[in-house]
Amino acid sequence: MAHLLLLALCVATSNSIALHAPARVKTLGATRSALALLKAGDFEHLARQFSNSEGILALTLPGSRQRCLVIHESRADLARRMCASSVLKDRVAGDVAFPGLTRQRDGERYAAAKTALNSALCGVSARRRIGQTAFAAAFDADHIHDDDAYALCVARCALRATLFGDDEDTATAFLGPAALATSAAAPPPPRQSAMRARLRVAARQAKLLMSGAPFFEVVDGFTNVDAKTLRARRGVRNPAPAAAAAFRAETEARREAAIAARRRGGAGADGSAVARLCADASLEDADVAAALWDLIVAGTATTAELASEALKIGRGDGSVDATALVEDARAEREKRAVAPLIFRVACDDGMLGDVPLRKGDGVVASLRLAPDLSFGAGRRACAGREVALAVAAAAVEARLSGGVAKIA
Repeated sequence: MAHLLLLALCVATSNSIALHAPARVKTLGATRSALALLKAGDFEHLARQFSNSEGILALTLPGSRQRCLVIHESRADLARRMCASSVLKDRVAGDVAFPGLTRQRDGERYAAAKTALNSALCGVSARRRIGQTAFAAAFDADHIHDDDAYALCVARCALRATLFGDDEDTATAFLGPAALATSAAAPPPPRQSAMRARLRVAARQAKLLMSGAPFFEVVDGFTNVDAKTLRARRGVRNPAPAAAAAFRAETEARREAAIAARRRGGAGADGSAVARLCADASLEDADVAAALWDLIVAGTATTAELASEALKIGRGDGSVDATALVEDARAEREKRAVAPLIFRVACDDGMLGDVPLRKGDGVVASLRLAPDLSFGAGRRACAGREVALAVAAAAVEARLSGGVAKIA
């Protein structure tokens, strides 16, 4: 009941957070920390609501009493230090890692998978596949008048080709029989108001704050709140934790089994990412499977958004310099989009700039105003940066080329 009363108070008040006089680190007690998080809805919005002169807002999570340091979005210098820190990691201990990152390894072992991925995704054969996919999609009548659908089609098909090449069995194990379908079923109409849906999401968040859940579970509950609200409006229920864990374990086991089968049959030499990763004896099946899946999940929508934005810019100024348009789109995206958040937990005592860290502290930073960090940095840098830029540029070039213009 207490968390419901707290929730009602938060929703009834405005979105501004009343704080005291600016200081380098502003510390809130458990009650005010809960109020701040629930008012903001998620960490991304919270990171732009307190004064940038304070730099860091230190929260106390009510249930676990864990300290969480939220870096103001304007403090890109602190975000860079966070990415480079050897004290901050994406796991607490053992296999307790951020649930949205499947089974990525943090450190040297996963660095090997990233190196292999970049080699595979940026080679001549990969770029040839990307270009062929883009030009084929550009002439598809279903997408010719819809830049967003076209960009998504190219991103899905190009990622599939560069990740799996001609290996249909492994692709099916990861993507299902339909692989990366080019269109999705229309969503059902909203069943309730946005306010009521947000209340449902906030009620779950309040319960989570009071439960003493681990830091990364709290992070998961306060990430992508707009998507969570949309699902709530449509009546989509979150699976029970036990069911979600069982599904995750089952799908991970299926992917790892597919990689093991691929290795038994020979890694091949088609230049695809799965071939390169399977040929590296230092990587376990779980490393290969996690690397491939993270690119599928993280790379599709963001790559498509980059291409779509570049197309909108190109149609406005008549430019056909695909690389320049993609770079312009990257800059524009930073101004308008909700950028990625990065999360870490201190594995030991240390420093974040001149701010002391205690072992167990959680740290959250927004990359929205740090364009150079838009693909991450350090040990957790995005393994698909180069392929995302290559796919977007190929999509723009194909779409705005003379041949496509004649069809349109």
